[in-house]
Amino acid sequence: MFSKTLDAEFFRALRNRNLILVLCIVPAIAFLIGVILQASASAVLPGLARAMGQSTLTPAARWERSVLFALGAGGNAILQIFYVLAAAFIFGEEYRWQTWRLVLPRTSRSAIAAARIALLFGALAASVLGLLLAGLITGGLGALAAIASTTPGDLDLLSHVAAVSGVAAFLWLELAVLGLFTGVVTAMTRSLLAGSVITMLAVLVQSILSSQLPIHGPPLAGLALLPTYAADMGRFFFDVNSGSSWRVPLTAAMSLAGWGIVWASIIFLTLRRQQFANE
Repeated sequence: MFSKTLDAEFFRALRNRNLILVLCIVPAIAFLIGVILQASASAVLPGLARAMGQSTLTPAARWERSVLFALGAGGNAILQIFYVLAAAFIFGEEYRWQTWRLVLPRTSRSAIAAARIALLFGALAASVLGLLLAGLITGGLGALAAIASTTPGDLDLLSHVAAVSGVAAFLWLELAVLGLFTGVVTAMTRSLLAGSVITMLAVLVQSILSSQLPIHGPPLAGLALLPTYAADMGRFFFDVNSGSSWRVPLTAAMSLAGWGIVWASIIFLTLRRQQFANE
């Protein structure tokens, strides 16, 4: 039953133009800004590029900076509104159009919850891959081609790949927790709009609180209670290659995974207990 429900949910998602649009907006913004910055730094403002140290970076390092910049767009609290809307579209369409009575006779509520959570994870992964692709393209084919001519002593490709992979993984974890929380609020309020607004308010509050906490030596309470702060610290560890203890990224990853399990469980319980007399 789950596999058929999952196939149906993915089929519906591919036909949902609003969902596809909001998932593509952030990668598109990252790509456009990256192109503008690359063009400005290489052609219009070469002096600025030298002042920023771009001319001293290896081709792999320039590629890494470009990809990390693109991934940073996904962690922006303002741009995350598009991911909130994507999660609201996934979990709130039946409330919006009052079509639960058409869906429930065909499958179980648990299968619906599991399929939509899986759809959310897949959609967010696709958007993160879009951000990676935007960074690769804006990094420039010239920088990538120059890697082959760089001597092994001058290039530690594995460290660059590890940094990008770590940042991408924490971005996906953060967006997954954000999407699941949106699903919880949407299901509880039975409103796509309320789910989006309340989630964005929560994100802004977390961002304000996170700005008051230290970057170096982050407190365990902050990592455990603030998913946004945990994701920022996890990305910071891989971004700056600080060489500090692995305690911070491991604690941040466990915190995000724990919040994800909590919100997913609440989604299951809410859908199983809700009455859909009007929907």
